[in-house]
Amino acid sequence: MTETMHVPLPWLIDENCRLKAELKYAIKINEAKLKPLLESSPTPSYKTSSIVEYCHELIELYEKLSRLNSSEANPVWESPLLFETIYSQCIARIEKCRIKWRQGSTDENEARSVDSLLFYYRNLMALVLDHDPKANCGDNELLAPLLKKIIQAKSVSEWLSAIIHFANRFNDKVNMAKEQFLHLNERDCLGFYQQLTEPEYVELVNALFFYKTQPGLLYGNRLSTEKEIEVKNTLCQLHYFIEVIHQTILHNLKQRGYNPVQDYLFHGDELPPGICVEINEMTREIIKSALQQCEIPNFLSTNDLIHQGLNDLFRAYKYWFNPNRLIDAAMYLRSQLVSPVSEPEGNEFLQQMVILYQQLSTEQCIDLYGYFSNKDTRYLLRTLQAAAQGQMIRDVELLREDERLAVIRVYQVMEDLMAALLCELKNRHILMAAYPDFRQDTVVKPGRRNLQALSRILTLYSSPEMNQNSRLETLFKSLEKLQQG
Repeated sequence: MTETMHVPLPWLIDENCRLKAELKYAIKINEAKLKPLLESSPTPSYKTSSIVEYCHELIELYEKLSRLNSSEANPVWESPLLFETIYSQCIARIEKCRIKWRQGSTDENEARSVDSLLFYYRNLMALVLDHDPKANCGDNELLAPLLKKIIQAKSVSEWLSAIIHFANRFNDKVNMAKEQFLHLNERDCLGFYQQLTEPEYVELVNALFFYKTQPGLLYGNRLSTEKEIEVKNTLCQLHYFIEVIHQTILHNLKQRGYNPVQDYLFHGDELPPGICVEINEMTREIIKSALQQCEIPNFLSTNDLIHQGLNDLFRAYKYWFNPNRLIDAAMYLRSQLVSPVSEPEGNEFLQQMVILYQQLSTEQCIDLYGYFSNKDTRYLLRTLQAAAQGQMIRDVELLREDERLAVIRVYQVMEDLMAALLCELKNRHILMAAYPDFRQDTVVKPGRRNLQALSRILTLYSSPEMNQNSRLETLFKSLEKLQQG
């Protein structure tokens, strides 16, 4: 018989930690028992008593856990959640909240997840018992509280939070959200319009516009490639949603005879040259905090997003050459067009880009060929090739192997991107001269922008090897010996 040794670690836990661990364990057990009942019953009429019993138990456990979280952090967070009237949607909400909780984050985010789960388990039990009168409310009645929160917001933080939770209610149906604002009364229309003429609100929305074009700056350029794409898409969706409802309000006011109405927001895809947005630190923190609440659906389709990536190739040359934008657009298109499990030698990206270039007019293809052939692109590729081959580059230290491989990946993507354009022009019976041979440039002296682009590749697209933690390994071995003893 193996004797279990209990190693006391009082310096690791306190009483609250122990209670939370016990509650989380009990929650896990009850949710595991409830899950098969929910999966096997498409309607709440099947095994109602068992479902109610587990819901009741989970509600009590989550209430205790919520009180513990409040006693520790006292987070100021008012639940903006709305009652789900459809059984399957309520279950989906619970599952989404559980996943978010399991991913782990700050104490404040854990408190939010716990409060959300408490709300939706109460919601689920009410649906099973058919007790809550809210279940018979129409969509407009359920959305009214969120509209009220937006219009009556006392601060930009409260306003943005209300906007996000309103947007979270719509799957991919931006027109349904638009309809809610079309039917606002005159007083509420004027209230919303007035908000977006006040400097702090204008600054917030224009900051969203700026960060959707430069998402890395929101977090000090410390984002991985995947995370930066995720943040950019979320910011694009959020700004697009605000832009749609703002334009709806302006249209509503014009229909009521209010002319002229002022529009202080940025529109389009990027700022004109020489224009900067002054953003204070508080606004930046408000946006970062708000993004954690975002479950905003993709109002833009995948095809729309891919087309935006294609347009970004042109925008990289619009005012001056922006190598970062060119590289990001190329890498984003590859991530969207190529399967992660595809064979590298299959050249799937080149083939997919040929298909994508078919959407462009011949004039656009020739313009893009001109951009790819110019000296700016040639100098960028020469810099990347030199880095990939391990050559000495002025003002750049010798690259590690993982950094060199990252440069090679980006370089190959750029080559395929440019080769695909020549293929498409050839398909249209237009023969263009080969791109200039940049290998003739013997001295590699990249300019400031190309150096920044190379540095960004090393930061975003390389995957450094994890250093083995010898101290942690020793600790694990000592624990194994204790258990075996």
